Amino acid sequence: MEEAKRLLETTFLSIKQVVVQVGLQDESHFVRDFKRIYGCSPTALRNQVSRASTAIDADSKIGQ
Repeated sequence: MEEAKRLLETTFLSIKQVVVQVGLQDESHFVRDFKRIYGCSPTALRNQVSRASTAIDADSKIGQ
């Protein structure tokens, strides 16, 4: 799951591609287990990372 989380945070792979990359077969079980471990869905995690990255980019442009 740690590798899946890293891939979600650092790549543009789809959830399905992440599932395959980490050697799993059932996307629905992956999503359920991911939510149990991390407290949010893989999509929600990716959205949080995306929003944080956008905020950082905006802050860095203000200082230029």
